[in-house]
Amino acid sequence: MTKQYTALLSADKVRLSFTPDALREIAKFAYLANENTENIGARRLHTVMENLLDDISFNANGQHPEIELNIDAAYVDEHLGEEFHEDDIHKYIL
Repeated sequence: MTKQYTALLSADKVRLSFTPDALREIAKFAYLANENTENIGARRLHTVMENLLDDISFNANGQHPEIELNIDAAYVDEHLGEEFHEDDIHKYIL
């Protein structure tokens, strides 16, 4: 799935990469969402990835010089951690 988003955003001049610790954090958020709501397995990753990259996808328009963005665990925590609360888990339900 990370390769799909990398290819998709490269069309808009965004060079995206993920560190191994970022991938673990993404998997953790997907796992917790499945544990706290209906378990839909790996399909949960799509929703988590979409929420993680929402701002980037929205602002990428190809009208800027090429940018490189390295997604690490801190980025994942910053963009998903605030939204991921027991009370607010509905954001991750398909």
